[in-house]
Amino acid sequence: MPTEPNIARLDNIPPTPRGAQEAHEAIRPTDMAAHTVRAEADQVRLYELIWKRTIASQMSDAQLERTQVKNQCQYSLRTVFSQW
Repeated sequence: MPTEPNIARLDNIPPTPRGAQEAHEAIRPTDMAAHTVRAEADQVRLYELIWKRTIASQMSDAQLERTQVKNQCQYSLRTVFSQW
């Protein structure tokens, strides 16, 4: 056992560049199979948000195909069709 506690010294850490984002720990569900939890309403909403964002972060980027139709009439009309 060490004689003194192992404490990180903040005075030895170099300053971060201006505008740099520092890393942070992500909040993740511990059991991905648990889609819902039994808790108070606010806790359930928070868990659902965390669970959905975790799942979304693991998904691949969406691939969209868009078609734009231009017509010649006196009114301006723009319609975008997307394939599901």
